[in-house]
Amino acid sequence: MGNKDIYNFLRKRIPELAENDLIRFTEKWSIKKNLKRNEISNLSENIYFVKKGAIKIFTEIEDRQVILEFGYKGLCIFNLPSFFSEIHSEYYFESIRDSELIGIS
Repeated sequence: MGNKDIYNFLRKRIPELAENDLIRFTEKWSIKKNLKRNEISNLSENIYFVKKGAIKIFTEIEDRQVILEFGYKGLCIFNLPSFFSEIHSEYYFESIRDSELIGIS
C-alpha cells in the first residue's frame, strides 16, 4: 500500500471510496519535500499533505506580509493559481516548524 498517512486521511473523509481505488490513488502521492523552520517556498505545481510540522501561506501587499491561512499536520495545502497554471504565483509557503510534506502532481 502507498503512504499510510494519506490513506488514513482520505479514508476518513471519503469512506465510500472503493478500497482498490483508494490504494491506487494513495500510491500516486510520491513527491517528498522537507522544509526547515523559516524556509520559504513557492511549492507551485503540486498538492501537498502535511505529514509533520506547520506551514504559513502568505502573500505580500505593499511591502506587508498578509497571512492567508495555516496548514497543519494532517491537512492538505496547495497554491491554487500555480497548480492550474503551472506558473509561480504571488502566494508563498513558509515552514513555521520543521515540516515534512508528501505531494502529488
